[in-house]
Amino acid sequence: MLEAALEEGLYVITGVPAAAVHSAMAAHTLPNDPQYLHQAAAHIMPEQLELGVKVLDGMLEIEPGLRERLSTCQDCREGNTNMQLRPERPDMVTESNFWWFIDLWGPSRVISIGRNLYGLFGVDKFTGRKFFEALKNRQAATVLDKLEPLRIQSETQTGNKLKRIRSDNTPELHSDLTKSWFQKHGIIHEFTVPYSLASNGAGERTIGVVLQSVQSMLVDSQLSAKWWAHAMATATHTINLFPLA
Repeated sequence: MLEAALEEGLYVITGVPAAAVHSAMAAHTLPNDPQYLHQAAAHIMPEQLELGVKVLDGMLEIEPGLRERLSTCQDCREGNTNMQLRPERPDMVTESNFWWFIDLWGPSRVISIGRNLYGLFGVDKFTGRKFFEALKNRQAATVLDKLEPLRIQSETQTGNKLKRIRSDNTPELHSDLTKSWFQKHGIIHEFTVPYSLASNGAGERTIGVVLQSVQSMLVDSQLSAKWWAHAMATATHTINLFPLA
């Protein structure tokens, strides 16, 4: 772990080793101010912060009723996408990796620091764990180059084979290359009903949740829009640390 200095709104790594303290165990050094915790945790819901106390080592106790005590977050109001979706039918899933929902986002109006214009979002139906990968384009080969490592890692960590993926009807995911990848790994590929956001509600909600956090974080930090890909990766990682409310 290396020390970093705050310069003009960005943390610059100095290269000086810091104390070997696990980030979760260092949580007790954070101010126990509700508004600060909300901002530091990617502007997630107060209920998730309260649940986080039960599962994150070292996090200070939070008194019940955080939503009532938390002042209205102006950053969240400015970043709120206000997208409400109808719930999809309640299919019963009892294990991780049984069903993923993925969606392609973009193009962004601003090219990111890493020269990316698109994003691949996904969520595991059972665990609710989300993932995000920045993309320079939305060609089938580019998407599969990101999906393959995610598949390998998830199957290795959970011990469960990935069985089903639902995506929208983007032409790139109808390609022969994509069909070959799904057949090779024995994964069922489902497509959503055309022009129906609700049929891929989990994937669309993942984008909505992350985008709201990203917009709030960028407003809060006053960073330019070109940092959107880094902010999306940070928001996704942070949201995954907390249990679903």
